[in-house]
Amino acid sequence: MTLVELKEYLLVSTNQYYIGEKDIEVTDPILEQMVKRAISVYGSYRPLWIETEPIYIPTYLSNFKEYNGKRIVNVSNMYYFHPILAGEKGKIQVEWDYNRDTGIIRTGVGGTYYIELFVMPDLEDIGFEQFEFLDIMTGLYLQYVGSTRKGFTLGDLPFENDGADLYEQGKELYQNTLEILSESNSNWYLAIT
Repeated sequence: MTLVELKEYLLVSTNQYYIGEKDIEVTDPILEQMVKRAISVYGSYRPLWIETEPIYIPTYLSNFKEYNGKRIVNVSNMYYFHPILAGEKGKIQVEWDYNRDTGIIRTGVGGTYYIELFVMPDLEDIGFEQFEFLDIMTGLYLQYVGSTRKGFTLGDLPFENDGADLYEQGKELYQNTLEILSESNSNWYLAIT
């Protein structure tokens, strides 16, 4: 999804479309910061699985904390690439070790490897089917809008616009989503190595 699509989704899902896109308190730079926060939370529960292109690794590779600009959360598997010995796919299962803190990946033998990784997703990796991410964003959005509107209320309008209520709705949605994520997934991918 794009930032524009997310902005439109949040305006409608939070019932803030009546204010108007130009008059809403959440500017693009603020929304970008919210996205960074939401992705760091969501990505720690739902990292993105990818397989690398063949990478040459001596017996160890240091500072392997990022791949294609995405922060590595964990390494799930490694395969030695050897098309003659392993046939068409060219993958041979090998022993390996990865230290998340130092970013050091060790193998028994130097060579070319396919590496299966869990990485932090980007906004472009997330779609509208990731309801938990959308709920985290909605919660953060409502908290921000509510906190900026706490100082005033609008009267004689056919809708509610109490900042304190918006803030509490956002906080409750955010906390409930984190509980759902932690119950359904206790960072199982960190136990792989």
